[in-house]
Amino acid sequence: MKNRFVVFALIAAISTVSAVSCGNDKTDESSVTLDLPKVTTEVKESETEPLTESTTEKTTAVKTTAVSASSTTEVTTEVTTEPSTEEVTEAPAEEVTEPPADESPVTEPPATEPPATEPPVVQQVKFGLDNLDNSAVDVVSSLGDALDVQNATGCLSNGADQRIYIYDGLRLSCYMNGDTPYVYEIIITNSNYSTSNGVTVGSSRSDVESAYGAGEESGNYVLYYDGSKELDIEYDGDTVKSIIFYMPV
Repeated sequence: MKNRFVVFALIAAISTVSAVSCGNDKTDESSVTLDLPKVTTEVKESETEPLTESTTEKTTAVKTTAVSASSTTEVTTEVTTEPSTEEVTEAPAEEVTEPPADESPVTEPPATEPPATEPPVVQQVKFGLDNLDNSAVDVVSSLGDALDVQNATGCLSNGADQRIYIYDGLRLSCYMNGDTPYVYEIIITNSNYSTSNGVTVGSSRSDVESAYGAGEESGNYVLYYDGSKELDIEYDGDTVKSIIFYMPV
């Protein structure tokens, strides 16, 4: 039984071989298995020179292998890319402008000006008839340095030497008694000096009359006497122009 099964198997195998070999002239489409061609592509890139901005050269090799039931075809295609003549221009980098810093204007504190300094008030030096025939030492000391000092020998009627101290707006004439000057005349020509009653250059006639009375007029002068001493007020209109204290020597 076993042997019979082997025989049947052999016969079936032989029949199958015969059916295939007979298909050399005509092939039954239903009994043929088609193998789809396999395509294998190899791409090779080689750079003939470094890539630059202006020139790029690439060589691409494409190898195609087709496999079919009857034959195998190998196709190799080389594609050469000519160097590019187009110059690559890089776009200029955008300049980044930072927004201005929020700076607050620096305001300097206003300069503090020193307080205006008023010129010192000139202390009026007052004179009166009592200064005549008295020493001029204290008066000269209070007046300070004179602008000029003039001396004359034996020119006065009493034979004494004369010394004159000259200041701005004041002329102080003295006779010498030894080394001591004695006042015999005072002439005031500006408002830095005044009489003991407050009359000065620029005072009005009414101010003078309030202090000394009417007086004796002589031309532009009004004279006031006290023995041998006198006060002479010179006017320019009704305004005091000069003041003179005098005594003869």
